[in-house]
Amino acid sequence: MEDPKQAYARLQNTEEFRNFCENNFNAFLSSFALISAIDELETKPWQINFYVPETKKMTSFIMTDPVEVSHEQEILQKGEIQELNLNDLKIDFNQILEKVKAIFEDKKSEEAQTIVIMVQRNEHVVWTITYVTATMKMLSIQLNAKNAEIIDVKQSNFSYKFKKP
Repeated sequence: MEDPKQAYARLQNTEEFRNFCENNFNAFLSSFALISAIDELETKPWQINFYVPETKKMTSFIMTDPVEVSHEQEILQKGEIQELNLNDLKIDFNQILEKVKAIFEDKKSEEAQTIVIMVQRNEHVVWTITYVTATMKMLSIQLNAKNAEIIDVKQSNFSYKFKKP
């Protein structure tokens, strides 16, 4: 699996990214994300997200070949979007993934079908990795990106409440 820093370096060499930077001087790196079936994780590309303060929207680069670009997406996150500095990713991603896999193996009640991975800055730079099972049980693990310390581990069931019209 490609390391996020490698994906970012590859992105910087693309025409799509150079064009984006020319037109969005104040945009900044805000997060990396990846959603994958467990058995496809090794081949899934990173989504690299940039916040554009002027528009208060996100532009995402999906690191396929060629790179796919999604401009001016609405932001789902509440609160201030903070810049992600790659120098804050001190621990190798594969080490993060191995630590999270060990936590999942210890806590799981059934096999995971999907994994959702994100790194972003909130109070700290945090890796959030969530496993989802076929019965919609979730295990979400947050690790500090600088030292791999566990910040939080939560188990839950996916549920959605519909509001009456």
